[in-house]
Amino acid sequence: MRTDRSGERGQVLVLAALMMAAMVGFLAAVVDVGNAYAQRRMMQNGADAAAVAGARLMADNLAHGVSDAAVLGTINTYLSNNGTGAAVPNTGPDVSGAWYTRIDGTRVRAVGTGSLPPADATDIRGVEVQAGKQFSTFFAGVLGYDRLTVKASSAAAYGSASSELLNWTLTGVPLLPLAFDIQAYQNGINSCNGWGGFGSDHQFHFSQYIDTPSDCAVENDMHFSYSTLNIGANCSDSTIKTQFDNLINDPSSYGTTSIQVDPSGNGSQIQICHGSRMSNPEIVVGVGRTIAVPLVSHPIAVGCNPQCVAPVLGVGLVRITDETGSGPNMYYTGYWVDPKGQTPVGGLRLGTSSTITGIPTYSLIR
Repeated sequence: MRTDRSGERGQVLVLAALMMAAMVGFLAAVVDVGNAYAQRRMMQNGADAAAVAGARLMADNLAHGVSDAAVLGTINTYLSNNGTGAAVPNTGPDVSGAWYTRIDGTRVRAVGTGSLPPADATDIRGVEVQAGKQFSTFFAGVLGYDRLTVKASSAAAYGSASSELLNWTLTGVPLLPLAFDIQAYQNGINSCNGWGGFGSDHQFHFSQYIDTPSDCAVENDMHFSYSTLNIGANCSDSTIKTQFDNLINDPSSYGTTSIQVDPSGNGSQIQICHGSRMSNPEIVVGVGRTIAVPLVSHPIAVGCNPQCVAPVLGVGLVRITDETGSGPNMYYTGYWVDPKGQTPVGGLRLGTSSTITGIPTYSLIR
């Protein structure tokens, strides 16, 4: 005898099959998509690390340059250590690869093609790393997806810092309130025998005052004046001497206070104090030490008597070889230091200019 339900035989199998497909789809969504996000995060970490390592290697070797093979090897090492494979020379915009970049991140040429990144190349300021990775799925294969692909890209650059910390225990280079005319700096590196330190012809006499034009022809004379950076707004002896004492003896007292550097003239405002106001500075700069000094515009420097306010356009590096005198008759001997030969400093913001005029730094830019 047939019942009214006899026609429903087999429906459980159909429902079970549909539920099984739904469950597999759900597992694929939870497990495989979750794994894809994890793989993507791992690869992004690898790309970031590889880009920073490549940019830092180039920055560490600014003075002498670095081989293309060394840059590629460093990038591949960091990618491999993070399980993302190698950044082989690129064959197109959407494949794994690495490129030398400008300060704004635009590509110059591929890494791994054998071309050397010159130490003084003004257009090359970093690297871009683009990595892709395929991996097997756990459940998505039932839906026709046996393998998934994830991609990640990153870029890092090096250049001049956009800010300089007064706490030089964090940077390794003291930033002292001895302001220089930026034209004096440019004369020193372009007209007065270039970067120094290799003989008397490269030595300069640094003396007051900043409003006197620097003269390379007569004893290679450079001129500075005292500044109170962005801490004080007056030119009293006590203010300037207090800053020098703190910067030399206890730089950590300034914490993370910094001056902002901007070649366009929007940097931190500093008080320039004509040298004659310093009757007894009692400065111990330290012979044989490289120091950083703020640079101000030439028109402002010429008109700065007895004092003025000026934005910081850049930071120069000076090596002091001798010091004599005291008070307004304090004189230094030394030379300008090529910043490209200095070790870059992490933790300082990267400037937007490709010209390195101060302490080099590097960072991720994308």
